Amino acid sequence: MSETTKQIIHAYWRGWQTKDFTAMRAALADEVVADAALFRVEGADRFVAMCAEGPAWREVVMVDELYTDGHAAILYEGINTANEQRMRVAELIRLEGDKIVEIQSCLSPLTMLQGAVKK
Repeated sequence: MSETTKQIIHAYWRGWQTKDFTAMRAALADEVVADAALFRVEGADRFVAMCAEGPAWREVVMVDELYTDGHAAILYEGINTANEQRMRVAELIRLEGDKIVEIQSCLSPLTMLQGAVKK
């Protein structure tokens, strides 16, 4: 595991969770691309603004994480306060020069499946 990669990813992720958007921005390359299929944002300032203006989440927990030099995969979930839906997000993240340059996300509202999947 790359400890540097993990530190950068945690600074980005915690920045969003704690609304420390200065710390979040510091982890991003100026030309970062965030692509979640539903939306694509190019540029660190635009991405941070989108996160800052978006709905807050609560009860967010890191479910799993994997780090290598220059790459990370994180899986987390929480409740989107705009609609009270429990969401799960998987992010594949690529770094260059100790900055995040690409974030590919997959979002899934878990509450859509309540009662539909037998445990």
